[in-house]
Amino acid sequence: MTARVEEIDEAPAVRAALDELERDRAVVRVPLPPLSRTETHELARSLARTESDDMVLARLADHAWAVSQGNPFVIVETVLASAEGTTASSGAFGVPDRVREIVARRLSRLSERGGELADVASVIGRAFEFALLHRASGLDEGDAARAVEELVRRGILHGVGEHFDFTHDRIRDVAYGALLLPRRQLLHRRVADAIEDLYRAQLEPYLLALGLHYRGAGVWSKTADYLTRAGREAQTVRSARGGARARDQLRVRPRARRRDARRGTSARGRCRRGRAAR
Repeated sequence: MTARVEEIDEAPAVRAALDELERDRAVVRVPLPPLSRTETHELARSLARTESDDMVLARLADHAWAVSQGNPFVIVETVLASAEGTTASSGAFGVPDRVREIVARRLSRLSERGGELADVASVIGRAFEFALLHRASGLDEGDAARAVEELVRRGILHGVGEHFDFTHDRIRDVAYGALLLPRRQLLHRRVADAIEDLYRAQLEPYLLALGLHYRGAGVWSKTADYLTRAGREAQTVRSARGGARARDQLRVRPRARRRDARRGTSARGRCRRGRAAR
């Protein structure tokens, strides 16, 4: 029997039965940690068709690692789906349909508020602060905090310093992919508005995100404004970095000239001593 820890915790009857069987030594729990990248490659290669060439096997193993991050079940499903041609349609190697179905079932078991917050988090994208998640969700702060606790407890989110992020990109992809266009646009607009409100005093680090969220919301005037500003900011940063590199080179060159001059003086001295000795 295989099961996720959080799923057993949510089923008291199953947990009690397993605890009793374990006390009677009828079962042994074997925690299965994620495999390393090397172990993932070895497992993927062992499951793949033997007639596949090395380049295809290497690509498949890399994809299995990217999709699974070492989860053995996902590795197996990824390789089998590739062999059967049942991966999702995004790219030559997609996320297996069965993996998507399992992730979707995990998300469907969330409470109403937990599901709402997972939707908002999927639109925000990568690591985000609780303040942004709370503001964009429109939930009461207490409800939002409890919903985040649920998402962490169920292995949907995890803490990254002072931020939160999805435990795996495939969970975010499934959550985001399940959103219909009207709700997706609404949430992009809420996230963009929340960023403007929270970080109004210093928007520069968020210009690109704002442009992309307003594009997702279909607000084209703000999309053009923020993406243009983001481009100018990036150009300014590149120019500043280029100027810094140039100044570094200017500082290096005088030292190099002095060093070359010392070497030249030393070489001339050795030549004069050599002539004097002859």
